[in-house]
Amino acid sequence: MLRLALLSACALYVLSNAPSVNCGCCTPEQWEGTEGLLGGYYRWFRPSLISSGSRVAYDGMGKRVAAVSSVQTKRGRFLVRVIENFSEGTLYMINLSRKKCRKLPLEREFRKACIPDRAKLMSESYIGAGDNTLGISGYALRIDNKKKRALLDAFVTVTTEGCIPVSETLTGSVRGVSFLDIIGYVNVTAGIEDEKVFDPPSYCDDEPTDDFEIQESQLYREFRIFGM
Repeated sequence: MLRLALLSACALYVLSNAPSVNCGCCTPEQWEGTEGLLGGYYRWFRPSLISSGSRVAYDGMGKRVAAVSSVQTKRGRFLVRVIENFSEGTLYMINLSRKKCRKLPLEREFRKACIPDRAKLMSESYIGAGDNTLGISGYALRIDNKKKRALLDAFVTVTTEGCIPVSETLTGSVRGVSFLDIIGYVNVTAGIEDEKVFDPPSYCDDEPTDDFEIQESQLYREFRIFGM
């Protein structure tokens, strides 16, 4: 079995009656996994829901993130690819259902998939039973970015050994949009099986897209702890 390296920077253990402590950890430099998301947002007095199932790829060494997602919104179901290449400073938003792609400049720096040191370790638990268990650590964090008018509360769980993503919940507002994201990760493996997941299709251009819900779902991605 392939073992994922332990990159945790936190060596503290929390007792059940102990106060929260500050610590953080980083995921492996390269990994892939399956992500499930259920989210809701409220904008212009109009609520809406979005759900998706995605195959995601994270390359911390190459500063790249990619996802292929089946996205369900009130307008229907879309098959979408998102590629963020921070080395090139380019974001690709690709609607595979309509074979349309928009190429945009990335407006932020690459951030590694790490739980910041300022996060508070809130819980130590496990899943499984008997001798067959897996340790899970839960962290809480407030994100306050006045420049982008973002105020969020995040709760994230990772495996205690290896800092492998398990779940992430974000709630708050970004640029006047109130939202809630609930995200889960399964089938995580180390490394990138096929580097082509980071290659955009040939039909990408700079034309605007009218896929409002797809754009809306990207509004919050940069504030997710794992960036997916």
